Amino acid sequence: MNNKQYLILLIALTAFMSGCVATEVGGKETVGENVAVVENLPMDLPIRREELKLGNIELGISEKEFNHLAASSFLHEIVSEENEPEFIEKECAYSNGLKATFTDFHDGRGFILFRLETSSKEYATVRGLSVGDDVRKIYELYGAPLWEIFNGEFYYGTETGDYMQLAIMTEDGKVLRIATWLLM
Repeated sequence: MNNKQYLILLIALTAFMSGCVATEVGGKETVGENVAVVENLPMDLPIRREELKLGNIELGISEKEFNHLAASSFLHEIVSEENEPEFIEKECAYSNGLKATFTDFHDGRGFILFRLETSSKEYATVRGLSVGDDVRKIYELYGAPLWEIFNGEFYYGTETGDYMQLAIMTEDGKVLRIATWLLM
């Protein structure tokens, strides 16, 4: 038995003993809720800044623009507000399934959208991933995650000047939430 076969057997036994089921995702073996990837998938397909959108909402826009695009008719609630010497940050939850975090860097631009999360099928990624999609579609559209998968969470991103990230949270093999952010 070679190392690869031994590893597959070990993971399968661990999954069996813990009640998980081995499944094949994107032609590669995974265990349970995507806890362990047995074979290396192609590295993540790079995310470009212009892809950091959910629906028609792009990161870096003003709070006023965001409200015009997505939330003008939806009530929102400020979930948290943080005042630091360098910035003020506020997170708002909207009844349409969006959660937005705005930051004011005291540079005259006002509050800017730097993080956006959706639990609504209405707001797909640029590549076409939506809440409710199967985990297989994540691999098809984005490849293997850049960072490890923990409890059904997939992280993709780059660090090229601006720090960009896409996070996809799953449950029972389906996309539950999608979040994207850019630190400026």
